[in-house]
Amino acid sequence: MDSQSPEYQIEETADGSPTLRLMGPQGLGESMHNLKGALSETLYIYGLPLNCLIEWNLPDPRILSLGLGLGYNEFLVTAHFLKHGRRQWQMVSYESISWLRNQFIAWLTDQSTDRPALAATYSRIVELVAAQVGALHAVEVKNFLKHQWQAGHWRIENELTPSTMIPFKCHAIFYDAFSSHTSPELWGQASLEHFLASAAEVPCAFSTYAATGDLNRALRAHGFEVQKVKGFGGKRESTFAIR
Repeated sequence: MDSQSPEYQIEETADGSPTLRLMGPQGLGESMHNLKGALSETLYIYGLPLNCLIEWNLPDPRILSLGLGLGYNEFLVTAHFLKHGRRQWQMVSYESISWLRNQFIAWLTDQSTDRPALAATYSRIVELVAAQVGALHAVEVKNFLKHQWQAGHWRIENELTPSTMIPFKCHAIFYDAFSSHTSPELWGQASLEHFLASAAEVPCAFSTYAATGDLNRALRAHGFEVQKVKGFGGKRESTFAIR
């Protein structure tokens, strides 16, 4: 399907859920998830802002997910809202790797693909998410996410840069970008402040696996209350903040 598709390795993490590691110029690069558990990390870090959205009971909640990857966050959002009987929401996801965007949409819309192992990985992840969130079928989650995409309520965009126009301000932000080592342009205080100014609504819940001084300063500069949260899988801290 994609002539420029990179080499990759599908890895099983400690909780039995898969993650992906892409090949870079120096060999295999950074894993997309904590190897202690891709699904467990997703639930631990990004379940927090989702719980806020349910508690706030907003009529049209809007979510931003930075880093589509294998779709863990998107499946979690869909399953979470379905569980609570909420079918009206909007989401925008950013993914810099066009091959991953294309592969995910091909799987979501049941198109043929030249990477059956990756398609099987998406199917496995949606099954795991549906089972973990509870009382949902994987096909129900997949079909509603497809409906959201086809109806224009969920958008998949390419790379997020300082000049990116965010389509709408969001009540929840999943900042699931690669680390500052791999993506330094996304983790500096100035770029974070610019992003928050254009992306964060009031109210807003922000969550990420990372914890840095630049991130804390940027969040506080934009009126967020930063809460100390223990990190996942051996990390000392993660970040959760509410405005």
